[in-house]
Amino acid sequence: MIVLKIFLFIALCLLSSCSDNASPSHNHEMQVIASRDEGSSLERYALYRIRVPPEWKRVDATAGESLQDTTKSLCEFLIEEGNERIKITIHNFPSHAIDDRIPPMAQISRWKRQFDSIDPTYQMTAPQSFSGYTGFVYEGKGRISDEDIMVMGWTMQLGPDHYRVLSRPLFPLQMRADITIKVIGPSNLVVRHRDEIFTFARSFELIEEIPAG
Repeated sequence: MIVLKIFLFIALCLLSSCSDNASPSHNHEMQVIASRDEGSSLERYALYRIRVPPEWKRVDATAGESLQDTTKSLCEFLIEEGNERIKITIHNFPSHAIDDRIPPMAQISRWKRQFDSIDPTYQMTAPQSFSGYTGFVYEGKGRISDEDIMVMGWTMQLGPDHYRVLSRPLFPLQMRADITIKVIGPSNLVVRHRDEIFTFARSFELIEEIPAG
């Protein structure tokens, strides 16, 4: 009986090891994303982190470029295969008061309007919740400039309790900012990388832990 228990224990350990090695994110690198500069200088500080597949290419603003304008992304990631490319952009949208925030569905409506025509058979919106954020993920296909394009996008806000805690003067304004993660590229390529994009997006988090209220 003891021998059987030892055998089962070893077998379970081996299975656990195999499962860990097979994980699609086991070799992803945790990367830091800096804040926007706030106008008085170009100084930016480490604000977020996210797990990135090693083969993705990262594009950051140049040293002398201001990111105070929220239409500019905090950073971009590119997935390239041959002549095809997926672009992933991460934005944040600081607000001084909770009522100033843009509703998540308004962001999704804006993404839909970027299509020249939409495939009505592939339009999905689902609730999302991770790292203290809540919101929605959108997936849609359509035509842009005569190409078959797929868009994925997360539009996320901190819950009201977290927002109120981070509204205290000791926390930087951007800690409570809304965030979006937008993915755009050829439909077949986005579908092929969909699972790893989901894993990437849902690993997004603030570096500094949100304290309890």
